[in-house]
Amino acid sequence: MRMLSKLVAVALAASLQPVMAGTLVLDFEDLTATQPLTGLYNGVDISGSAWSARSNNGTCGGTISFERGETCTALLIANDPGQDDVAGAKSVTLTLAGGFLDAVSFAYSGKVNERLLSVAIFDAQGTPLASLAGLQGSECSGFIYCNWSDADGPGTTLAFKGIASYITFTAAKDNSVLLDSLNFTLADVTPPQALPEPGSVALAFGALGALGWTRRRAAR
Repeated sequence: MRMLSKLVAVALAASLQPVMAGTLVLDFEDLTATQPLTGLYNGVDISGSAWSARSNNGTCGGTISFERGETCTALLIANDPGQDDVAGAKSVTLTLAGGFLDAVSFAYSGKVNERLLSVAIFDAQGTPLASLAGLQGSECSGFIYCNWSDADGPGTTLAFKGIASYITFTAAKDNSVLLDSLNFTLADVTPPQALPEPGSVALAFGALGALGWTRRRAAR
């Protein structure tokens, strides 16, 4: 009887719970060449001055001078890799159709000791939810990019409240910033007071019916 009661409780709880939020990590390792990175990628719409940057560290077979452990590919904010004579800031925008929550974490590398990167998060109406400005790069020896923001910790995190729709990374200079290990908490697609799924309701009532039948039989 106790076991059946527990099953009923579990069934009712499952029927009333919203869909749990998940996570999405973009590490770009499935991209094996330096090429424009715009359009839909792993469920994220990428626009702006975005390139997949493949390392030339001797094992990855790419063309971009960066080093990050076993990582071979990152995201480069650039008009054209290697052609950094384009004046003005360059931006990359990542849009998640279902939205994202709480915080975005990422790693970045800037090629000079200057304030190179700014980040801003917006909701679906374009209202700013959070921002960071003046994230500084650090020069390397042997590679153009090798000092990463997560070298001694989890990386850079930008927290916010509400449901965000897109995030924009802006490099102060062309060909000056690499991004990697972008981590999103996907938004819950089920409204807080949404009705439970019919299948879950049927399961819960079926369990209740079985409990009532068992009690009637025990009373005889």
